[in-house]
Amino acid sequence: MAIVDVTPTLLELSGDTLVSAIAQIVFTASELTGVRAVRILVDGADRQWPSGNGELQTRPLSIYDFPGLLASAQPAYPAVPTPQA
Repeated sequence: MAIVDVTPTLLELSGDTLVSAIAQIVFTASELTGVRAVRILVDGADRQWPSGNGELQTRPLSIYDFPGLLASAQPAYPAVPTPQA
């Protein structure tokens, strides 16, 4: 688990902007070897943070808390092939 301590400036964000910011912190920290969860503090204090669905969480967050927000390296493919004429 990684611990990321941020400044109170992050608390000025709300709604989707805050979710995106928290997700980006989690995604970035999760790139470090061995990091599967991220605890985010504000000036050393624990806080509740929204997961991808907006629900507040008190536990460390992982990339799986933000489905659909992580850009995929896979190219977009149609679900069903288009018939060739």
